[in-house]
Amino acid sequence: MAGHPRSWTRRLFERTRLPTFGAGLALLLLLLGGFTTQELILGRFALARESIVIAEDMWIAIVHVVIAAYLVTACVYCEQTRDTTLEELRPLLDEAGAEGALARAAGERRILLGAGLVGILLAFLISIYLAPEANYDPKSFNPENIWHRVLGLVLGFWITRLLLFITIESGRVSQLAGSLREIDLLDLGELRVFARQGLTSALLVIGSVSVFALFLVDLRYVGMVALLLVVASTVGTLALLLPLRGVRERIRAAKQQELAWCRDRMRRARDGLASGDGEDNGKLDELVAWEARIASVNEWAIDASTFVRFALYLLIPLGSWAGGALVERLVDTVLG
Repeated sequence: MAGHPRSWTRRLFERTRLPTFGAGLALLLLLLGGFTTQELILGRFALARESIVIAEDMWIAIVHVVIAAYLVTACVYCEQTRDTTLEELRPLLDEAGAEGALARAAGERRILLGAGLVGILLAFLISIYLAPEANYDPKSFNPENIWHRVLGLVLGFWITRLLLFITIESGRVSQLAGSLREIDLLDLGELRVFARQGLTSALLVIGSVSVFALFLVDLRYVGMVALLLVVASTVGTLALLLPLRGVRERIRAAKQQELAWCRDRMRRARDGLASGDGEDNGKLDELVAWEARIASVNEWAIDASTFVRFALYLLIPLGSWAGGALVERLVDTVLG
C-alpha cells in the first residue's frame, strides 16, 4: 500500500520523543513563557492592575496562544491517527482495490497549503468585520495586540487546514470500506475502527470549537465563534458519518447477499416439504432462524454508546466557556 509522508510539524513533534499531547503542552508552555517574559520586561502586569483594557488584552493574547498550540497539536494527532487507522485496516482490505484510495494525490499537499493561505485571508477578514475593535494599523498596536494580530492569522491557517484535512481523510476511509475483503456478519468488531476514526475526528473538530469558546468571556466575540461553530459542526458531523456510511454500504450488500442465499434455500426447503419430504421441516426452521439473525445485524456497525459519546463531545464547548469565565475571574482577582 502507498505510504503517506509525514508533515514537518509531525516530524518536529516526534523528534521531542514526547507523547503528542505532551509535545503540544510543551509548545503551549513555550509560547506562554515568551508572552510572560515580554509582559514582565515591559512592566505590563503592573499596568494591568490599573487598566481593565490591558488586562482584557492580556487574556485575549493568552487565548490566542492556547488555540494556536491546540490546532498545531490537533493537526499532528490527526495525521498520526490516520496512519494508525490505515495500518489497522491493512489486513482487512483488498490491496489492489484499495490502492487508488490510499495513493496520495500529487497535489494534496498543495491543496492543504492553499487551504491554509485561504484561512489566513479569512482570518484577516473575520478579525476586521467580526472581532471587536480589530485593525492592522501598527500605530494602534500595543504589546498584547501584536500577539492578537500575528496569532490571529496563524489560527486561520491551522483551523482551515485541520478542517479540510479531516474532511479529506474521512472521505478516504469511507472509500476504503468498499475494498474490504469480507464482512463477517456475526462479528462486526473488526469494523469498529471506522467508528473510532469518525469519533476521533469529530472530537478534534469539537475541541477546536471548545478552545475558540474561550473568547466568549467577552460576548463581543459571539459572532466569530458562532460562525466557527456552524462550520465545525458541519465538518464534525461529516467526520463521524462519512467513515460509517462507507462501511454501512458494505454491510448492507453482505446482508442482502446472505439473505438472498437464505431465502433461496428456504424456497427449496419449502418445495421439499410440499413434496412430502419430512427431513426438510427441520432445515426450514433453521433457515427461518438464520434469516432473522442476519436481518437483525446493525448496518451502521455502531452501538448506542457511540451516539452517547458524540452527544457528550458536544457539551465540551459549554464546559470550555464556563472554565474560561472562571479563569478570567481568578485573573481579575489576582490583578485586582
